[in-house]
Amino acid sequence: DPLVRDAVDDVRELFDTVEVGEYLGQVADDIIERLTEIRELAEAVSSASDAEQLRSRVRELTLNYAVNVLVDNSGSKGRPILWETAPTYRNLFGTIERAQDSTGQWRTDHTRIKAGSLARANGGFLILDALDVLAEAGVWPALKRALRTSELEIQSFDPLNIFAGVSLKPHPIHLDVKVILITGEPTFETAAQ
Repeated sequence: DPLVRDAVDDVRELFDTVEVGEYLGQVADDIIERLTEIRELAEAVSSASDAEQLRSRVRELTLNYAVNVLVDNSGSKGRPILWETAPTYRNLFGTIERAQDSTGQWRTDHTRIKAGSLARANGGFLILDALDVLAEAGVWPALKRALRTSELEIQSFDPLNIFAGVSLKPHPIHLDVKVILITGEPTFETAAQ
């Protein structure tokens, strides 16, 4: 118990925000609740006969603590500028991927949430071909809604509702992006010509 709390406090010092502090407190509580299970898994690692089953069990046990970084623009200078050449629903808004487990069931989790161009261009500019946007099913109304509300909701695009029961609902992302719609191929001329 004190070892877990000390380790979590070390991480908490690196990220001094209320939200991260609350999350790390929940992680510590969960680890402490599951100490017996974690110890049993550690013993199983030393005497593992079925490596695949063991990897699956470790993934199950640690999945709650995994972090999924959707966008990292920390290495960029200035505002992000993206030109999305294939503005499909998934490419623009992101998606929540699904995978079949060993029993054939479709599953998803927070690590399968993928960002689209709108999230990657957030804080900057997104360039789109207007005709391509209008040609893709559902993209134009969803783009207008996201820009009007200044919120991006990442969700699975499932027009046939095949996977209606297999999904997550992440919190909306606040959008601060300028979308530039163009027609035809843009030309970028340089002063060196």
